[in-house]
Amino acid sequence: MDFDADGTDDLITGSIYEDIFLFRGLGGGKFAKRELLRDVDGKPLKGGYCVTTELLDMDADGDLDLMCGNRTEEVRWFKNVGTRKAPRYEAKSRALPMAPNAGRISGSNTEFADWDGDGKRDLIVGSEWGEVTWYRNTGADNQPRFAAGKKLFARSGWEELKEGDVPTKHGSRVKVHAYDYDLDGRLDILLGDVKSTTFQSRPPLSKKEKKLKKKLEAELEQIRSRSYKKINELNQQYWKAKEAGRDKEAAEFRAAQGKMREPLNAIYAQLRPLRTTGHKTHGWVWFYRQLPKPPVVLKKTE
Repeated sequence: MDFDADGTDDLITGSIYEDIFLFRGLGGGKFAKRELLRDVDGKPLKGGYCVTTELLDMDADGDLDLMCGNRTEEVRWFKNVGTRKAPRYEAKSRALPMAPNAGRISGSNTEFADWDGDGKRDLIVGSEWGEVTWYRNTGADNQPRFAAGKKLFARSGWEELKEGDVPTKHGSRVKVHAYDYDLDGRLDILLGDVKSTTFQSRPPLSKKEKKLKKKLEAELEQIRSRSYKKINELNQQYWKAKEAGRDKEAAEFRAAQGKMREPLNAIYAQLRPLRTTGHKTHGWVWFYRQLPKPPVVLKKTE
């Protein structure tokens, strides 16, 4: 996507901890070092946990606004109050414009594509648990308004896999791209996912090792019940201080959080050699072909 209308494609990417980065295109497939996107007040834009980004003119003013999907919250957008060549984004995100009684949209990524062939880009959204939903654009192409969603794919469900297995269905955290992959004139779905596989990491435990593992797991649960709430509170305080630019205070919260984790980390270190099963995370890309619509058969009446 050409972020600043200079004729060269740029790259915009989200991150796990809400920040959004711009890599300006230099031409020839090369990019400049990343830039942290900031709002009009100079603060980092926050798009949500594991944010993904798209650019689209949402309000028919000729520039590109910033759309953000994420794993835990609703999809929102930041209005571009600058220009097409020099984008500047509002500090506060906005909810998507929806048709009456259409609800809100949540999802892990957003894809704009004319799914129904009416000349206006609709919204197709992936999700944390594998659903893919289509939201028809009932407004204009450059000033969309979205109808209630229709499921293209339901939740895929859990599939237990061992290392080396090939999955039979897509997994979670799905990211969607609409594209005519087989060149038949109909948009298809390319879908990326996340899946976990297991593998045998060591021989079976001895009786002594089983006893030790049970003891350590009981201790771990006791420490968790006492400390996890406080650790999460410190994490929230850390991010608030970081976002406000209070770096010294943020460092203190992070250090306090690390101190509280020390007993947990000590037990994890003892448990690690006692685990007989390991886990690996993989991702696959799936191709879903859009089938032609069945012909309408008219019956003659007398």
